[in-house]
Amino acid sequence: MSFQGVAQIFQLNTSVAAFHRLVAAKDTPDHRRKLHESRQRMLQIVKDTTAQLKSLTQSDEIHHHHVNQSWKEVVYMYGEIALNEALIEEREQDMKEIQFQIKETNEIFKDLAVLVHDQGIVFEEVNTNLDSASVATTEADSQLAKAWIEKGKCFTFCLVLKVLVFLCNDPWFSSALSEGF
Repeated sequence: MSFQGVAQIFQLNTSVAAFHRLVAAKDTPDHRRKLHESRQRMLQIVKDTTAQLKSLTQSDEIHHHHVNQSWKEVVYMYGEIALNEALIEEREQDMKEIQFQIKETNEIFKDLAVLVHDQGIVFEEVNTNLDSASVATTEADSQLAKAWIEKGKCFTFCLVLKVLVFLCNDPWFSSALSEGF
């Protein structure tokens, strides 16, 4: 309530007290005129105060509506902020998950690089072993060829030796040999 409204209520109380004193006084035409003026003054104060109170009430209603509307906006904005915070939290969780997956993928690639490197070493060893096997096979082939030739020579020698042994053991050939062909 404004200062003016408080002053009007104070004036009304003062006028009512003065009116009560006038009512208790002697009834004269001057007295009636003063009563009538006092009553008119009180009615005017009541009208002005009522109008001001209505204005204040409407102003309070408008203010209350404005405050209520502002409160609704604050609540709506709080809801928006909470929603945005939830979305931000969800995005942060998604980013952490992606970051974790990237780390896992990085570890997989590191392990794969180690395996490829190890496979390269094994491949080089296999290649070296193949080269060694190729050289050994060529040498073995050469040795087999030599052995075959030697076997052939040995076979021939053995065959000749067997024939000689057979002939030496043969009584006819032994006698022919000792008699001198």
